[in-house]
Amino acid sequence: MMLGEMRLEGRMYGRGEPTLVGHGVPLVERLAEAIALLPRDVFRPQRTAVNRPTRAQTFPAPDHIKPNAYTLANDRLGIREDDHIRILEDLPLPRAQRMRGLIRVRDAVRRCLCSQVEAAEESEVEAARVQLNQTYDRFVAKQGPISERANTAAFRGDPDLPLLLSLEQYDPEIRRATKAAIFRERTIQKQRPIPQVNTPQEALLVTLNERGCVDLDFLAGLLHRPPSELLPDLQGAIFLNPQTQRWETEDEYLSGNVRAKLTVAEAAAQAEEQFQGNVAALRQVQPADLNATEIDARLGSTWITTADLQHFATEVLGEEGITVSHAPQLGLWVVRGDYGVRFSVANTTEWGTDRRSALELIEDALSLRLPSVYDHDPDKDREVINASATEAARDKQEKLKERPNAARAGTPGFFNSMTTSGSPLTKPTWGKSEVRSPNYEV
Repeated sequence: MMLGEMRLEGRMYGRGEPTLVGHGVPLVERLAEAIALLPRDVFRPQRTAVNRPTRAQTFPAPDHIKPNAYTLANDRLGIREDDHIRILEDLPLPRAQRMRGLIRVRDAVRRCLCSQVEAAEESEVEAARVQLNQTYDRFVAKQGPISERANTAAFRGDPDLPLLLSLEQYDPEIRRATKAAIFRERTIQKQRPIPQVNTPQEALLVTLNERGCVDLDFLAGLLHRPPSELLPDLQGAIFLNPQTQRWETEDEYLSGNVRAKLTVAEAAAQAEEQFQGNVAALRQVQPADLNATEIDARLGSTWITTADLQHFATEVLGEEGITVSHAPQLGLWVVRGDYGVRFSVANTTEWGTDRRSALELIEDALSLRLPSVYDHDPDKDREVINASATEAARDKQEKLKERPNAARAGTPGFFNSMTTSGSPLTKPTWGKSEVRSPNYEV
């Protein structure tokens, strides 16, 4: 069907190149003749278009995908909402790439964990571990460690983000991550059969390992004896807590607020003689009273109330309108200030910096965090630490940490006015029922 013949007459890059030369007939006429020779009615248009999901379309969610988890559906990114998968449209390309990589890492670590839980052959566990290493290494080579801000922000909201963060030990100072133990060895061991026990002490150790607490029924079942026969042999190793009526180990019962526990045990011993052993044991672990000069009032200490911390922040910054709240279950501290506090000189200059305010530094200190200041590097598309701003913020935080104990040097201030349970600390020593020795405080 060539409209001419091949000759070595071309001159595009040199002489004598292969080219198609016509026979002198106009190309339009030759082309019409060639088209007339082609078969007719060969092409059929596709009448059924591919049903690609749109923003409004959803899929039934498989059981293994958790609620609010990201997933790949037909090679498209989606998220589980209720019992359906909704396709995510118009995502920025960098975020979509990070999400795809993190989904693959998440699925790989799940397979690795399942192979260990299901007691598979060691070869299967090793294969899953190798696949996890390869998947993780490919992601880090392209996007950096999982713990970097860009990656965590891209995957924020997924319930397995904490699982992914546990795969590495990240150092924000040098922006480098070290692989966790799951990349090298089993982290979930096969359940071993319960060993043969002969004494109540051995049965107690097995019970703690299997149940995580003192379970007298389980313990008695190991020795095939009633619990009443075992208690004399376990005296001093376990104690019945009169407040909770629950058996506790020696380490658990003889720690924490031992002063309050002694008061409860003495009251219970007057009604029931069996608690006399609790009283004797608790008296032996009572801590000595501390003088005021022996106590460090450090930011982040759990025995300092939010009212005292709020008073401290108000005194340091010289501004009203500061609130301090604490969620002990989460270990979360929040320090807030109104407009006048946030933009005051004391907050941004004297006790803070232009990049890290004093309120933020106090919040970091309460949460036992060192402040770090980052700048965005557009070339690497990631956050990099600002050394000078970070050093300045940490210097200011150290000044704030030293302020509560300034009274030791004769400076009046927060330590002199600090209260416990609403009572000013004006005595030369702490009251026995107010503060416990740190050695016995949980």
